Amino acid sequence: MVRLNTNLQITHFVYVPTSNCVIVTARDTDKNRTKVYLVFTGESRAYQRNGINQTWDELDSFSGSRIQQLVCEAFSDKQIPRYSTPVGALN
Repeated sequence: MVRLNTNLQITHFVYVPTSNCVIVTARDTDKNRTKVYLVFTGESRAYQRNGINQTWDELDSFSGSRIQQLVCEAFSDKQIPRYSTPVGALN
């Protein structure tokens, strides 16, 4: 499991309603890198994209809850771009 770095600045959201999840990109301000997260809405389950291994690594439960909290807080900021896949697009 992976531990979440809390120095994140969320840059945009992609909501996937058919899967009840949000893909979140964020800027790690400490390392000046872009991070990608897959967050399941209503759950503390979340994953961080590992580009080197081309895998999704599960965040530990504390980090999963923390990224959920960050997403909820950032979602109220209307300046952060947000996108959505059409309902039924993945069926």
